[in-house]
Amino acid sequence: MAMPPSIGFPWFDPGDYSRLRDLFSDGDRLPPSFAAWHGAAQEALRLFREQGLPVVQVRIEPDQFRAWCHARAVSTDYRARHQFATEVIRQEMAA
Repeated sequence: MAMPPSIGFPWFDPGDYSRLRDLFSDGDRLPPSFAAWHGAAQEALRLFREQGLPVVQVRIEPDQFRAWCHARAVSTDYRARHQFATEVIRQEMAA
């Protein structure tokens, strides 16, 4: 049986977290600290993987993400983060 394609999971580095929260149009919906976000993200990854989903962490780097959103004329929101992660995974699979 073929494995399903990997699912990109937006991932943030601790040093970028504050800057990303400011960059995201919905950043106020994220936990105020990296530690709180990281704990929730780790739990989400665990749950996805328990379900057998092939989840891969995709780093969201502030400048790269801003440029990606600008080039596509999209808001820097939840939807864009997931689209970005999906695109990165697809590019890696095609390479």
